[in-house]
Amino acid sequence: MKRLILVAALLSGCSFIMPVKHDPAEAAKLIDIKQKVDTLTCGSTKDHPRWQSAVDDMRWLNMYTEFRADPQAKTIEELYIATQKARDGSEAYCEATLKLQKTRIQVIEKAWKGR
Repeated sequence: MKRLILVAALLSGCSFIMPVKHDPAEAAKLIDIKQKVDTLTCGSTKDHPRWQSAVDDMRWLNMYTEFRADPQAKTIEELYIATQKARDGSEAYCEATLKLQKTRIQVIEKAWKGR
């Protein structure tokens, strides 16, 4: 019986011994997005590659959370769509939208920390 439990523990990996409350891929991508959004600026710099990189990361996270049926998938989808619109909108709209997206990222962080 002890051997059976040992084999089961070995086959299930570390999650059996030390459960992880969050998905490391989601958490890493959210940190990347947060860093990039903090450096985005509106105006003439909206064509900067940072914008496209941030949008690409959001698209990845959006697809990943939908695939995993994550409870935050809808919030991440809204983050992705709003950031695209911010890049294409006026400077005032862009600034207001980026401020909202920073708050949205904090909401996602708090939700994932609470798992």
